[in-house]
Amino acid sequence: MDDSTVQIICSAITFAGVVITAIMGFVTARRTARAEELAKKNAQESEEMKERSKLRKRESLLSLRMNDAIIQLAIVTANAVTGGHNNGNIERAHNAVNEVTEEYQDFLRETMANEINE
Repeated sequence: MDDSTVQIICSAITFAGVVITAIMGFVTARRTARAEELAKKNAQESEEMKERSKLRKRESLLSLRMNDAIIQLAIVTANAVTGGHNNGNIERAHNAVNEVTEEYQDFLRETMANEINE
């Protein structure tokens, strides 16, 4: 083999190495991009789960307050019916029911608006 043939073979081998390196670089870049996409998607899903959890917590707390107000109203109503005449208590219980019902209705409207906008 003469020198020019050896140079051609060496150039071909070098070119093949460059092509293989470029392909591996592309594959690595694509895998990195895909991993970043998955990480971003997971982070977004995690945020959505946190938001849902906050809404569930808020609804649970409002529900507990509504139950408390209803219990208060039931107790004072029972007292009034039995002759206890707790008119001030009835008014407080009635106000508690109205207040928490309004908050719960606001929560439902807000939640529905957020669901519609998504």
